[in-house]
Amino acid sequence: MLSDKQRLKLLYRLNRSTTAKVKIAYRMWDLYELPTIRETASDIWAVKTTNSLERPRFIIIGFQNSVNKDHRSEDVTQFTHAGVSNICLYLNLEVYPYERWNLDFDEKLDAIAYYAYEKFQGSYYGKDMGEPMMSIEECHANPLFIIDCNHQPDAMESSTVDIKLEFETRKTKFSSHTKIYALILHDAYSTSALDGSIQMDAI
Repeated sequence: MLSDKQRLKLLYRLNRSTTAKVKIAYRMWDLYELPTIRETASDIWAVKTTNSLERPRFIIIGFQNSVNKDHRSEDVTQFTHAGVSNICLYLNLEVYPYERWNLDFDEKLDAIAYYAYEKFQGSYYGKDMGEPMMSIEECHANPLFIIDCNHQPDAMESSTVDIKLEFETRKTKFSSHTKIYALILHDAYSTSALDGSIQMDAI
């Protein structure tokens, strides 16, 4: 729903020209899956390359065990920490988060990951306070890792953005039965040609 101020601006523009075009900004999500992580202590996943108009703003990451070949028998709502100790997101040369997480789930040293999860809702909706669905205990048992890359330098104006995720573990190596999901929330734009008969609530 447009505010009255923005509604008047749009009406003024439409009245001046019947061929006026309005650029609409919104957000979309794309889900990507890495079927299996390599059996190493660290691995880099080149998720995708996108254009600068579809820059990622948040990435939600989940690990799952995939021991069974028959995925229908698996609980798709259950996630695992997979022994991960740190996750880095690379947008070209920019790295998020700025500091290492140094997680250790065996010792319950995962508060910084929960803090990122807790702050996601407030940051996404522009609220002062978030209302997380999971407590820190629930998130420890069924973790989701969220990287906020909403604040990007103005200098990053490349025509393409390479999205990579780096994973590290304190153990000797990751299990080969681990698959990874990455839900990318990114910018999107569309341009619509409007005339004076448009319904403003439909924008």
